Amino acid sequence: MQLKREVWDTSQTKVFNEYLQSLKNESRIDFTKKIYATNKECLAIKIPTLREIGKQIAKGNAQSFIDNLQHNFVEDDILVALLIEHLQNFDLQKKYIKKLLNCADSWVCTDTLKIKNVNFNDMLCFCNELYKSSHNYLRRYSFVALLPFAKYEECVLRIFDLVLNASTEQDYYVCMAISWLLCEIMINFPNKTIEFLINYKMLYKNKNNEFIIKKTIYKCQDSFRIDKKLKIKLKELLF
Repeated sequence: MQLKREVWDTSQTKVFNEYLQSLKNESRIDFTKKIYATNKECLAIKIPTLREIGKQIAKGNAQSFIDNLQHNFVEDDILVALLIEHLQNFDLQKKYIKKLLNCADSWVCTDTLKIKNVNFNDMLCFCNELYKSSHNYLRRYSFVALLPFAKYEECVLRIFDLVLNASTEQDYYVCMAISWLLCEIMINFPNKTIEFLINYKMLYKNKNNEFIIKKTIYKCQDSFRIDKKLKIKLKELLF
């Protein structure tokens, strides 16, 4: 199928969805649907395959494709997530992120969204806005979007503030994203993160925060980028 187009219309995206159906992996549909935890129809097309399709579409007019795409499958949502990074500017990307995640029903949509070359202050402002949403995947993305900034010391304290603002968070997928982000910060700034977690546990003690702390430690235990001495220290201090 011709994927590089300057103009897409609904008849062409209908044909595109027929093309996607031709790529489905029948034997992995049930497994993939369970992993994605989605209620949408699933074709079990692998992410690298969707990424290659997205690269071809992005050589043309990605925005026109997104505007006319019929979201029949979870793969349609994933493809839009992959294409958003190719849009012209951050304001446009924000518009389409909110539109996508407001109708998303899987963590895979948040986790394939990659936005590059954005100022930290602009991204943090957007994340604070997203966290006010009632939609759990918008709130999840407010933490996933900050992962690239976990290696910058000047960003860490402000990220911690966003975590504190989420002290009453109850959604599983949002809490897991917070733990993922804290683990990434731990890799780069272990002392600061340990201090934060100790204070977090003391000042904001509740069932949900204990879950976040434990999941953070589990992720750290599984990480090959954290040495054994630090893993032992984490268990001693926080369990």
